[in-house]
Amino acid sequence: ERYVVPLSHDEVANMKGSLIEKMGRKENLGFYERLRLLCAYYGYQAAAPGRPLLFMGQEYGQGREWNCYQSLDWHEGDEAVRKGLCVWVSDLMGTYGFHKPLHMGDDQPHMKQFPVGAKSFDWVENNASCCVLAFCRHWKGERPVLAIFNFGCQYHQGYTIGTPYWGGWEVLLNSDDGRYGGRGGGPGNSSVLWTGHHRGDCSDSLRLDLPGHSCLLLLAPEKFAEAKASRPPGGMNASDHLGADIEYCMADIGY
Repeated sequence: ERYVVPLSHDEVANMKGSLIEKMGRKENLGFYERLRLLCAYYGYQAAAPGRPLLFMGQEYGQGREWNCYQSLDWHEGDEAVRKGLCVWVSDLMGTYGFHKPLHMGDDQPHMKQFPVGAKSFDWVENNASCCVLAFCRHWKGERPVLAIFNFGCQYHQGYTIGTPYWGGWEVLLNSDDGRYGGRGGGPGNSSVLWTGHHRGDCSDSLRLDLPGHSCLLLLAPEKFAEAKASRPPGGMNASDHLGADIEYCMADIGY
């Protein structure tokens, strides 16, 4: 399991509670907000290096922890509030399988990919105060994918984030889209966001709304190799000392 990222039965049994119960535990989030946070968490699992492995029942957010002596609570998947989570997992896995940058470089995430010479996994944003993380995935000549996460409950209007390429970025998925039971905040699926100069620490950046407890996956411009930013986001040049702030953000999930 060296290159597998499992949310296994060990995480949802033995008095540990189900994944939906763990979301935002220290903040005492309501059930709906726990579902939104779980969508973002699954998005992080799929976009980060490693093959995602999800234990049965978690695709619809089973409420109680797993019990080997009982059947799964399949009827919960028919609840309207949970159906959005099911659709999210389905679309997320379809996107993961179709776009090679999300999985082809998992075994060597720090190996540079040509023609642009970027690593398979590159940090872009690490804002602990806003609980916002972002990284870019590359694979050879395939269009890179930018993954953005807001693990906090605050809605960030007009948030600016640096990009490694200038031009139009297509929104592949937004977990807050109404299709997934979200409130419809942030850019809609299939919309296109255009870069500008909004920040002083990089040459190109996007300005967008980031809903609370959300995950956004953006597809780089079609001719990205010709649109490389003259000054990429600072996070792409930082060392692994960012891990401390990343742990802080992940801890805010309450997991």
